[in-house]
Amino acid sequence: MVSNVYKIQNQNGLISDHVIVNLLVAGFTGREIQDAIAILIFSISKHFIGDPLHIKVRNLELLSNLKCKKLTDFKWYKDVFMTKVMQRSDNQQPFWKEKFLAGLPTLLGEKVRNQIRENYGGIIPYKKLKYGELISFTQKEGLKICQDLKLQKQLKKERYVERN
Repeated sequence: MVSNVYKIQNQNGLISDHVIVNLLVAGFTGREIQDAIAILIFSISKHFIGDPLHIKVRNLELLSNLKCKKLTDFKWYKDVFMTKVMQRSDNQQPFWKEKFLAGLPTLLGEKVRNQIRENYGGIIPYKKLKYGELISFTQKEGLKICQDLKLQKQLKKERYVERN
C-alpha cells in the first residue's frame, strides 16, 4: 500500500522501485539503512521472552516480591530494583519509593525512615523525594550500622583480651 503511494507520487519516474524498497526497509525513519541492532534485540527477546507486554507483568511481580534480606545484598537490591522500576511508566509514583524502603532489612529500613522523618518534619514526602535521595539516606544509615557493628566487635575483642 505504501509502495503504491510512492509510485503515485513518483509520476515523473524519478524514484526507481529499488529506491522505494530501500525506503520501506529503512522503517520510515529516514535513514538509508535498517536499525539492525534494535531489530536483532527485539527478535531475540521476542523469541526467548515472548510478547513484550509480558515483561511489564513480570517486572511488576518481581518488584512486588523483591526483598533485601541482608545488608551485604544492598547493592544487588538497589541495582535490580532501579532497573526494574525504571522500565515502568509509573516509576515516579510514591508507591515505588515506599516499596524500595519496605524491601530493605528491617533495622536499616526503620533507621532510614526515621532519618527522613527527622529531616522533613515528621513525615516522609515520597512525592518530593528522588530515588537518589532515598539511596543516599540508605547508604548513610547502612554505613552507620556497619561502623556500630565493627565497634561492638572490637569492644568484644578488647574485653576478651582483658579477661585473659
